[in-house]
Amino acid sequence: MKVTKKITLVYIIVIFSTAFFQSCNSKEGDDQNPQNLNDKYFEGKDIRGRILLPEGMSSEDLEVMNVMSNTDASPYSEGEFGLDLDGTYTAFFARYSNSEVALMGYFYPGAADFNITPRSTALAMVMMTPAVVSLSDEGKKSFIA
Repeated sequence: MKVTKKITLVYIIVIFSTAFFQSCNSKEGDDQNPQNLNDKYFEGKDIRGRILLPEGMSSEDLEVMNVMSNTDASPYSEGEFGLDLDGTYTAFFARYSNSEVALMGYFYPGAADFNITPRSTALAMVMMTPAVVSLSDEGKKSFIA
């Protein structure tokens, strides 16, 4: 049991140190690139998505879910949700009517979709850790890539 804890600790340290050093490698003058300016100031994003349940969860669970972010909330109806997000790197949550979080999503510039899945839940959990939250937008972008 102790060996597993040590391996887990080493793994976490390696991940966070890699993200830290990658964020330090940002090139000066990147803010002058129009694409980077669009990514950096991309706020007020209206998104739509679906909740894709993992094995073991019943589709009946969807009937009592809603989706929320730090600035908006949406019922999950007709197989979709819609949110108006404020910010570039933002988590959003699928939760039951008793406010218990079931799954999570994470919005970032260049995201392929806005579905809430087990994979998006894992990404959101990692991106909300103190070590990653403190990264610059470029560092977060590198970390996700």
